[in-house]
Amino acid sequence: MQILFLILRTFRPIIYLTALTFALAILNCSKKSTTSSSEDQVPTEPVKITTSGGGHPTASPDGAWLAYYLPGGGIGKISVNGSQFDTLTTFGSEPDWSRTGNKIVFRSGSSLFTVDVVTGDTTRVVTGGFDDNPAWSPIGNEIAVEGSKGVTIVSYPGGAISVVPCSDPDGSGCQGEGPTWSHDGSWIAFEDGLEI
Repeated sequence: MQILFLILRTFRPIIYLTALTFALAILNCSKKSTTSSSEDQVPTEPVKITTSGGGHPTASPDGAWLAYYLPGGGIGKISVNGSQFDTLTTFGSEPDWSRTGNKIVFRSGSSLFTVDVVTGDTTRVVTGGFDDNPAWSPIGNEIAVEGSKGVTIVSYPGGAISVVPCSDPDGSGCQGEGPTWSHDGSWIAFEDGLEI
C-alpha cells in the first residue's frame, strides 16, 4: 500500500494528465441487476467522453456533469455522456464543485476563484500563496486547500483564512495535501507524505 501512495504522490501530475490525455472516462454502471450475484455488481467497460485530454475530473453533485482542467489551461464542463460541453474559463486548474452544483472553485496561480456554471461569471475568492486541490465543504461556507503547515481553510464568501495546524509524532510539521471533507463537514482527511 505504501508503494501505491509513493507512486501516486510522485507521479500524480503525470497520472492526471496522461490518463486523461488518452480519454476522460467514467464507468458505466447502468447495467446493474437486481439479483444478489456479486458478478452483476461489477461495472462495465469505461466510456470515453473526451478526445482532447484534460485532467483533475470532478463530478457534479447530481452526477450529470464533470468539471475538469483543460489542456493549455482553463476549466471545462462536460456531460457524462459527452453530448454537451462548455468552456467555463480560459485559466485555472483543479476544479471542485460546490455541493449545490451552481459554482466551481478552482486555483489559478496563488489565487482561488469561483465560476458560476450557468453564467460563466468568475469571482476571485482570495489571493496569496495557495497550494493545490481546493475542496468545497459540504455546507458550502468554507474551502479547504493544501497547505505547507496543515490544511488552509478559506471562508466563502469573504475569503477569511485560517490554518488547521498539524504535526507529526516527532513534533515536526506536516503537509495538508489533498484535503477532503467528511460528508457532514465535521472533519477533514488529508495526506502527509505517505500517511493519511
